[in-house]
Amino acid sequence: LLLPSETEIENVFAETLDADPECAQVRIDTDFANIGGESYLHICIQNPQGETVYTHRQLIVEKHSTRIADIEKPQLWFPNGYGEQPLYKAIIYAADSNGAELCRKEFKFGGRHVKAVQLCDRENDAYFVKCRELQQCKHLKGKDNNDTFSGFTVTVNGIPVMCKGADWVPSEPFVSDETDEKI
Repeated sequence: LLLPSETEIENVFAETLDADPECAQVRIDTDFANIGGESYLHICIQNPQGETVYTHRQLIVEKHSTRIADIEKPQLWFPNGYGEQPLYKAIIYAADSNGAELCRKEFKFGGRHVKAVQLCDRENDAYFVKCRELQQCKHLKGKDNNDTFSGFTVTVNGIPVMCKGADWVPSEPFVSDETDEKI
């Protein structure tokens, strides 16, 4: 059985699992195309100012590695109009037992926590009242029998954000059944 002579990183992926002003948890997945000899995975995360805020070294024994990095007092990323967009730099490399670098991947990422929250509208809320009014319009009367209504809010780092854009949902499953009146 011939073993590869050098370790080769195939893919690296980072995902912010959770983030708040105190701590961010970032999962780093690394896939290896080859594992050769005794080699070590090195993970380094630098803040937007270039200071190292996390390091880790481990022996590579499998073709996949997952590591959770905790970053204290992170600089959180926010959407345009809600705050700054600071980017962290991840440096992932494999080295042999003497420390000689075999391969490297670098990328930038933002530390943020995104969540879609869907809560039922309360009976006296404006959205609830509007939905009741719409149920009584001639095109929906008798067709919409919902007793509850809900919208959703997207939050980034706990702050509700306005998502911009639009989506058209056809009024009928078959385009040929749509009429100008229904649209």
